[in-house]
Amino acid sequence: MMIRAGSCCANKPRGDDMALGRRLQDKSWHTDRYLLKSGIDVPMEPSKQAKPAELGALMPPTPACIEDSLLTNMPRMDTLDKAMTSIANLRTGDMLLYQNADVGSVFNMAAMQSAFSHVGVVIDLDPDEARELYPPDYAHHSPPEDPRIARLSIFEAVENRGVCLFPLEARLARCLKYNRYVAVRKHVGAIEGGQELSSAGRKAALDFIQEVRGRKLAVVTTAPHLFLGILRLYCPCVPLTAAPENRDQYSCGELVAEALQHLQILQGSERITSTSVVPTFFSSRDGVVGQMRLDDFLLPGHRFEEECLLVFPGGPYTAFLVQRKIQLAKERKQRSQTSLIPTADERKTGARVMERRATGRELIELF
Repeated sequence: MMIRAGSCCANKPRGDDMALGRRLQDKSWHTDRYLLKSGIDVPMEPSKQAKPAELGALMPPTPACIEDSLLTNMPRMDTLDKAMTSIANLRTGDMLLYQNADVGSVFNMAAMQSAFSHVGVVIDLDPDEARELYPPDYAHHSPPEDPRIARLSIFEAVENRGVCLFPLEARLARCLKYNRYVAVRKHVGAIEGGQELSSAGRKAALDFIQEVRGRKLAVVTTAPHLFLGILRLYCPCVPLTAAPENRDQYSCGELVAEALQHLQILQGSERITSTSVVPTFFSSRDGVVGQMRLDDFLLPGHRFEEECLLVFPGGPYTAFLVQRKIQLAKERKQRSQTSLIPTADERKTGARVMERRATGRELIELF
């Protein structure tokens, strides 16, 4: 039997074609997708043809040792009321730890022996003020019903977009496909004289966001110090990497570490530099034994609670995000029909503005 893709190359597989098909079936599903898109006929034996229900099994799984040892025993927000209350109580300085489903994240987790591959920091801002800092396609979402959640943003460095500030609930909903697990680590302690930001602390946070917003995401191929950060997990003798001045790229861990330093939660000294940390640094209990941990470098009067799972398969808040994602998709479709959503050309123009670090006001006026 033969799977047809595009135009016909032959009506009957020859013997060498059948051998080729058997070899191709041993490759990943990415190879098969490429061949199908390229219009190549791939002969396959009936007994080895993948059924639609089996395609999900071809996606890269979470390493069983990581999932069983940490995530299974981690506290969970097992009711929607508990999850919504916890989110409404988030404040500036709290962190979200993510386990993503892509291949690169699985590789990173294996290298770090961690259940998490990404981290972001929560920022509590006035909704109107924060909207000026959001990417254009996030600036017009309807706010959450709870006004406390409407004030919450997540500051992170992500693929394709670089360093960005997002509305928290909308970001979690729109990225639900990629976030298998999301855990919360709440900060406990006073920031600038109180849990709420003072005017000076708020200005420092906004200045930092304005300064780095739009910079690129640092990856191992463009930032060798990230490889040193992973190597340092196993060889503590590897010296710390000094943070360069005026850098144009950030990893997710570097961004969060520097944000916590600006909030005067994390030490900023020769003992720890933002370019010397990786995501597992922010976890309380997984990773390599003896590695550097956030809890060892906090300034007096500050601490973080242990992780509690917010998003997980079958969880009540996960189900809520599915419905929220559908709602946001409908809103975006309606706006596109009334030209409130920027076109592709306008997005490119906005990206160029972001590269020169335009203010949020310029972006709102542009779109």
